[in-house]
This record gives sequence, structure tokens and C-alpha cells, in this order.
Amino acid sequence: MLTTTSLALRIGQRDILRDASLTFRPGEMTAILGPNGAGKSTLLAVLSGEKPPASGQVLLDGQPLSHWRPAALARRRAVMLQHSPLGFAFTVEEVVGLGQSHLPHPRPADIARCLEQADAAALRGRLYPTLSGGEKQRVQFARALAQLAPHHGPESPILLLDEPTASLDPGHQHLLLNAARDWTRQHQAITIAVLHDINLASWYCDRAILLHQNGVAWQESLDSIPTSLLKDAYGIFFHRFPSPHSARSSFLPCPAA
Repeated sequence: MLTTTSLALRIGQRDILRDASLTFRPGEMTAILGPNGAGKSTLLAVLSGEKPPASGQVLLDGQPLSHWRPAALARRRAVMLQHSPLGFAFTVEEVVGLGQSHLPHPRPADIARCLEQADAAALRGRLYPTLSGGEKQRVQFARALAQLAPHHGPESPILLLDEPTASLDPGHQHLLLNAARDWTRQHQAITIAVLHDINLASWYCDRAILLHQNGVAWQESLDSIPTSLLKDAYGIFFHRFPSPHSARSSFLPCPAA
């Protein structure tokens, strides 16, 4: 289990989150939502262990992240960043194999399966720098899955996704999040995704954490979130509708209520 206790985040001299106690459970996919500058990516970086919190703790299985050895943490959690600059002319297959650099040797069967899950198998022999932004996103998703593919045991693997759909066309947005949700349930994993699209968060995530005004304004399913709270956070009114393709709610932003 991944938890935070009295977590505070700061960028420069600005507090962006105060006294946040959060719990992320196995088998759940959680969206992190909020307006620009609310601290979504910073929270994800702290949850990954990349950045220390201003105060408070992040605990993995009851132990502070700072107590985990890097190799042990690499076997347990993988991160997909918004931007993954890589100028070397590696092939797609080699890039996905980098996800298994904590192993003595990459496992070709894992790499092939993860490329299929990301709908990137056709890109296998392409050079990574020649790919479009959306193609690179799919390859990085496959790399993150490959990092966790060797995971065995009762502990839940953790997948952290920072705006994974930002460069994707609508079809691949749904494909990636559906693959992440299926993987989460299959492995009883913990998946946390920073998203901007409230509908994608509603359709694919079990719950959402909404960051607003230096705090956590909501951390439940979006099915029951008051639309007034969304208006406070984003400055625009949202109409809620039952989705024709899902049991989850859909939201339509409107410039004027």
C-alpha cells in the first residue's frame, strides 16, 4: 500500500499542498486532477520518490520511500513522465528494454507483450527520435510496463503516469487508459495518473484526487463529485450526464452556467 501522512509540497517559496493524507490501494486506478499550477506533477514526483516533500512522509508498505534502496524501488514502481527526451538513435525495442535495466538481461517476451499492450508493436524496429510525440508516449508506456513485468510476489507493483494521454489521438487515449486499467486489475497494482480530461478520469479511474487551493478538495469517485466543486477548481461550469458507453458519469464544460 502507498500512503502519505501530513504531506506538504512546495515550489520555490510557494506552498502548493498542505497536510495531505492519502491512501492508494491495490487494484485501484486513481486520477490526479486540478487546474494548471495546482501541483499535480509535483505530487506525482514526490509519490515516486524523485522529489522530497516539504514535510510529511510517503510510505510504501509502511516504510518511508527514503529507506528503500534504488534497485528495490525500481523493481516495485515505474514512472512514465510527460516528456522523455532521448536523443540517441535507439530502436523502439531497445528503449522498452531500458525499462528492464535493473535486471541482468532484458526479457524479450516481456518486451514483446508490453509493446502489444501499448499498441506499439508495429514500431518495434523504428528509431526512437524519428517517432511522433504520440508514438513516443506509447513506447514510454510500454517501457514502464516492461519495468514492472518481472514483478512477482504479494506486493503490489506501482505505475505512475504523468499526463500519459497528452500527445495521443482520442483512440489511443482510450486504448492506453484501458490497458492501464486492465493491467491494474490483473496485477492488483496501484496506478496513479495525472490527467486533464475529467471524462477520461471518470471513465477509467476508480477515484480521483482533485487538487485546489493548496489542498485536496476531493478524493472519491467522480460519480458523486459536486459540479460546484469543479466550477470552483476550473472556473467553468460542468453539466453531468450519464455516459451512454459506461456506468460512469460524463461531464460537459459550459462557458456559462
